[in-house]
Amino acid sequence: MRRTRILLVCVLAVGVSVAASGCGAFEVLTLASAGAKLAAGDVGELTAAEWEVLTGAAADATGTPALALTPEEAAALVVFLDANNIQSFDDFENFDVTNPPQGLDELAAAFSGRYPDVDWDDPDAVNQWFEQYGDDIAAALQDQFNMS
Repeated sequence: MRRTRILLVCVLAVGVSVAASGCGAFEVLTLASAGAKLAAGDVGELTAAEWEVLTGAAADATGTPALALTPEEAAALVVFLDANNIQSFDDFENFDVTNPPQGLDELAAAFSGRYPDVDWDDPDAVNQWFEQYGDDIAAALQDQFNMS
């Protein structure tokens, strides 16, 4: 629950920053929609556009461009989460990589160009990458907004 509150505050703070920087209504509304879904713990309900805007806003706010997902990466992530029935933070954290995950080929195709050191054929390596990417986003936002 604490993580959800921190994430919601981060999303709202990033939303205010995005709105103040002159971004369009689409970005602000998409960010608000993503924030509401994340606050409810509905990771699997995020659309590709929401992933793209959310990670782009986090990248802009923190000065960490690598956090932003491309449209192809965001779409592959949505397919992967849906194919593996990952709907909540708990589902994400308890994802069982011992069973071959669905959508791994699409995920590998989308991300391998930017992350060539990840063995996208190895579910354990993909899981480790997900954990690190999530930690990087959370840490960058917490640093940006001085949250603990």
